[in-house]
Amino acid sequence: MSNLLEATQERRVAAYIQKASGYRTKLLTAVRELFEDTVRINFDLAYDVGSMDLIQDVADDVNWSMSGKPDMGLLTSQVRDLFGKLFAEAKRVHIAKLKPGLTGAAVIRVQPTWEHGLGPPFVAKIGRDDKVEFEANSYETYVRRYLPPNTIAQVKDVAYTRHVGALLYTFAENDMVPLREFDEFYRHGSASDIVTNLRNLFETTCRYWYDARERKISDLVQLYYDAFQLDETKLVQRIQVILPEFDADEEMFTFENGSIEALNPIAWLRRYRHEFVIPSYHCITHGDLTGRNIMVDQTNKCWLIDFYRTRDSHILRDFVILETDIKYRLLDTPSFEKFLRMEEGLLLIDESGEESTVNLNVSSGVRKAMTVINILRSLAYEFVSGGFRAKQQDGRREYLISLLMTTLNVVRLRHIPEERKYQALLSASLVCAELDKLVGREPIRPKYLEGERGEGVETAVATTAQQRHLGKLLTEEKLLLFLGSETPTGFSWLSSIDNVVQLPWKAIYTTIRNQQLENKYRQYQVPHEVITRPGPKRAKNDELPIYKLYDSPQATVISGQRLDNPNWQHFAQQIRRGLRRGQTMLVLCAAESEMNMVHETCYSNDAMGKIWVADADISEDGQDKYRTWGWRVVPDTPDGLLDVMVDLTEDA
Repeated sequence: MSNLLEATQERRVAAYIQKASGYRTKLLTAVRELFEDTVRINFDLAYDVGSMDLIQDVADDVNWSMSGKPDMGLLTSQVRDLFGKLFAEAKRVHIAKLKPGLTGAAVIRVQPTWEHGLGPPFVAKIGRDDKVEFEANSYETYVRRYLPPNTIAQVKDVAYTRHVGALLYTFAENDMVPLREFDEFYRHGSASDIVTNLRNLFETTCRYWYDARERKISDLVQLYYDAFQLDETKLVQRIQVILPEFDADEEMFTFENGSIEALNPIAWLRRYRHEFVIPSYHCITHGDLTGRNIMVDQTNKCWLIDFYRTRDSHILRDFVILETDIKYRLLDTPSFEKFLRMEEGLLLIDESGEESTVNLNVSSGVRKAMTVINILRSLAYEFVSGGFRAKQQDGRREYLISLLMTTLNVVRLRHIPEERKYQALLSASLVCAELDKLVGREPIRPKYLEGERGEGVETAVATTAQQRHLGKLLTEEKLLLFLGSETPTGFSWLSSIDNVVQLPWKAIYTTIRNQQLENKYRQYQVPHEVITRPGPKRAKNDELPIYKLYDSPQATVISGQRLDNPNWQHFAQQIRRGLRRGQTMLVLCAAESEMNMVHETCYSNDAMGKIWVADADISEDGQDKYRTWGWRVVPDTPDGLLDVMVDLTEDA
């Protein structure tokens, strides 16, 4: 009985053929009918003008950072099957890639040719099967029933394979009109055209959502944390990626070179969060209203796509997301000082309502951004007032706290460059100061420290803040190295050991059993002492201690129980003492069991942020796991990180 239930309910068996005389003919007939009526896949679909070459690129664009990525060959075949399912009756298709979606999906423009000629174009979104299913459900729940078909991309079809799925979008009244992304429209269009375009989007299309708003008492800070799947701990950890010495408890913080001091938005939120439990409007929002999710036709009309994050939320969510997308992605990177001038100008315009009150001594790109953002804010105030003559100050406060949370979220986005994240932190500090001003507190605005003005905090360099911080620790002789037993692939590990030898470690702990490391130290005549077990033997002052942990930590597991190797316990205690004294340990090439052992035996509360692990292949879930431990994660390959650290120490 259980087998029957599994076959019909879980395996979805389509037919039952009894193995008797003539069963082969019945089986082949059933398979043919199943493919024709249910599977409906076109194995003969042809691909025009280089389209076949893009199939693997499409498969590669699907982001698997939260889980293990299937074999690329398997994914490529499944992407072909998706096109075969979506265009089961087409003769051939021409595909062209658009920019990948920020939800980790590939976005493609598809032009099919049917039996009697060319058909209208479609936009296909291909992603992980679970994400595609979630978006399809969101479309049915929040979009199709509420927005008219001539304002949104409509989901014409959905298809799935074992690992991936696809949504096929069509555009109702302009099927034969070529569409372009809002990104392109923004870069080449005039400010007045963009303003007209967005005003129509919000007042004509999104109004169907926003007019059905409901007023609730809400904790706006928590509302945006939930919307971005974020919390304070995770946010602080992301800030520490670009500011490794950032302390969430301090009232002020400085940027990397100490040139600007600014109000700490995390400490500020802790202190004043209670002020933002207020009545506010909730309604359906798009949830990811960026330039990549708006298509523009030849009449400059906007069409919405990508409804993965569409759901009930704060009414201002779409406005502040679009503002931050303009400032940190669509706007060409301004200098730090010009960005500061833009942000202060926007606040002054916002306060006075008159753009002419500000001396707009800025570039044309910044001027365009300011004009568009000013109109966005004006539209937002109209919707947040609910049609009533509400105090403008109340609307500004609600907008600014929403903008603060969305700006802080920019710091954790993978696609935003590091230097733009610095600017987002500066903006967040300015917003905190403006919110203080609105309630009568003395605002503390960012300021240049004495003697530091001029260079600003420009970071257009080839290294990241984490790499520079590790380089600094090396030059200060405060960096320990834990070298694990996982042999890296994809590069020459022996050449990377050359780099290890060139760096001034405080000490090295390694579980590598072979002699490669010490042989390299002998070859380069670097003074060192190999120590295999605890005891009175110590390295001399001018010698680097290399502690060989032959049987620990991963070789000490018997029948599922971890045995405490007495040698390892001694070395772990030694590491703990070093971390308490201000040293930091970098973990490279460690097996999972080795990292677990390091955490269990070396970590203590006063070692928070003192253990770093570098690996470009750690998934997002894996990174969160190590950050939960209090570790820092560097998303670099070991060889790449070592190359950079050699360069940094040579320049020091």
